[in-house]
Amino acid sequence: MKTLITSILVVFACTAFAQSEILNVLDDQLEAFNDGDIDRLCNNISEDFIWYSVTEDSMYIEAQGVKAFRKGMKSYYIQFKGVKSEIVAYTISGNRVSFTEKITFYDKNGEKTRSSIGVYQIDDGKITRAWYFN
Repeated sequence: MKTLITSILVVFACTAFAQSEILNVLDDQLEAFNDGDIDRLCNNISEDFIWYSVTEDSMYIEAQGVKAFRKGMKSYYIQFKGVKSEIVAYTISGNRVSFTEKITFYDKNGEKTRSSIGVYQIDDGKITRAWYFN
């Protein structure tokens, strides 16, 4: 019985550590995004990172690798002035975190908001895959 309880505690501790690491990456990515810190955003992704955009009828690769991600984020910040993100809710399952995100930005007509669902796969403290459902 003592061995079973010890095993359960070890599994719980490992799961809690993994979830904490995932939340740390998510929080840092959110903060970097809101600061417009492209270098920090890139530091949170792996060299083999792939970002998938999912629409109603299709899925395509938005960016593959750090260089393409950096280029995409530079364009994004030019297009969306004063953009800020807020994570409304999240769920962790294994090495993935899914979240609902509310984005606020400004265009020529004033403040706009939109929501999307994202999923990050996190391995060894880096985001290796991202799926955004728009």
